Amino acid sequence: MHASRRPCARLAAVSLAALLLVPAVRHAQADDDQVKRLERLIKHTEQSDPDYPDFLFRLADQYLARKHDLQGQAFALYDKIDAATANGKQGQARALETQQANLFGEARIASETAANIYEDLVDNPAFASYSRLDEALYLYAFELGELGEGQRMRAAYMRLIQDFPRSAFLPHAYLSFAEHYFNEGDLAAAVQFYEKVAQFSGSSVRAYALYKLGWCHLNPIGSAAPDYVASLQSFVATIDATLAAGASSDPQGKHLRREARRDLVRAYVHVGKPGTAWAFLQKVGNGPGDDEQHARDLMLRLAGHYANEGMYGDSTIIYEELKTQFPNDPLTADWQAKVNANTLAK
Repeated sequence: MHASRRPCARLAAVSLAALLLVPAVRHAQADDDQVKRLERLIKHTEQSDPDYPDFLFRLADQYLARKHDLQGQAFALYDKIDAATANGKQGQARALETQQANLFGEARIASETAANIYEDLVDNPAFASYSRLDEALYLYAFELGELGEGQRMRAAYMRLIQDFPRSAFLPHAYLSFAEHYFNEGDLAAAVQFYEKVAQFSGSSVRAYALYKLGWCHLNPIGSAAPDYVASLQSFVATIDATLAAGASSDPQGKHLRREARRDLVRAYVHVGKPGTAWAFLQKVGNGPGDDEQHARDLMLRLAGHYANEGMYGDSTIIYEELKTQFPNDPLTADWQAKVNANTLAK
């Protein structure tokens, strides 16, 4: 028996953040006056002017900044809606939901506007030599994805791959295809693209790709057998990637590191030895900060997985190790009860 839980639900917040495809660029501050100024410049500037494509790029960036501001306001209303609902103020909750829906609607309009401007920029042969064309193409593809234009999005990413093989945004393009095939259930194709992403050592999405590789190897679809060794290696590599380049305190990296630590236990139960589990989990499950000391909890998860797989003797070894390492733990009696249950279950 192998695990069947998909990572998508718990990783929804992560995958919509910087670890997946959110543009790894810094946008301008939303400024209505700047929008009007850029629109005037575009109206009164010839397309042959070398500054014209940059005016388009900056205008699209303004609309993206507006979109992000509106989305931020909309997301901030969730807590207020929940509080109103919890306090029985249904009318207030409905009014807040209407306000939120309007904000999301305005954000979509800003996204559509930005995508249209990017389209004008990337599809005009006159701008083929624009220095930021690969970035514009990347942002265009991302917005198409946000708008549900999957086929057009993949076409734009494919153009990025073909026309700009050295672009800094290439791993995001590969990741887009990996996610597409993963969601379609074609894990063989997904693995190929996740592996391409993993080759970019400096990419902000490398750790996420490694994590998804771990899941593909752990939960193959159809007749394919799990590759628990590859899965375990991928989860460990995920942890290492989140710790690289001084990114250990990054919130998204920290969240992904926690998920990888929890999930590697599912692979370890099939290929690891219970007698070396404590040493291994101390190495991969703790740090870098005092708030990330997870080895004990991972041992508990491992003991439970061993029991669930009918490996009661191995489960007992883990509980005995926990009793040795934490003799004064409040759960010691519970661990002994689990040992007794394991003995009866054999």
